[in-house]
Amino acid sequence: MSYKDVTEGNHLAKIVRVQMIETPEKHTQGIDVTFTLSEFGNPTMSWTGWLTEKTMERTYKTLSEVLGWNGSTEIKDGVFTDKKAFAYERPVSLKIQEESYESNGETKTKMVVAFVNAVGGGSKFIGLTPEKAQPVLNKLKAMYLSKQQPPAFDDKEEVPF
Repeated sequence: MSYKDVTEGNHLAKIVRVQMIETPEKHTQGIDVTFTLSEFGNPTMSWTGWLTEKTMERTYKTLSEVLGWNGSTEIKDGVFTDKKAFAYERPVSLKIQEESYESNGETKTKMVVAFVNAVGGGSKFIGLTPEKAQPVLNKLKAMYLSKQQPPAFDDKEEVPF
């Protein structure tokens, strides 16, 4: 299988390479992360987090919260060399979608990484303390108990006592 076999949807992946990049024309900087997708025979696909004023915060959140970046800035030829800079062994969920593009006057499509998320979702919730949880749990329990039906009693049956 190859990258051509990759389908739309959410797929598990792991980081194989992280590199600082720059576009040739506008000199926009970014961090290009290459992933391998074991589900499809280990083809690689990349996601780029751009480092513009508008996108820096979102890129930072993905790098630190999802990809486990530890703040290391060790690079050689743009490639991060610190093997602990990112959580290379932590699986992530890639949202893959089809993208259209023009080539020689013809519209073609390819699969691209649209989003990089933590496995199980990207949101971070905080567990409630017992003091905060108990009032709402009491309400839920009361709701549960109010909806319970008493066992049906058939007055024609003989009571066994």
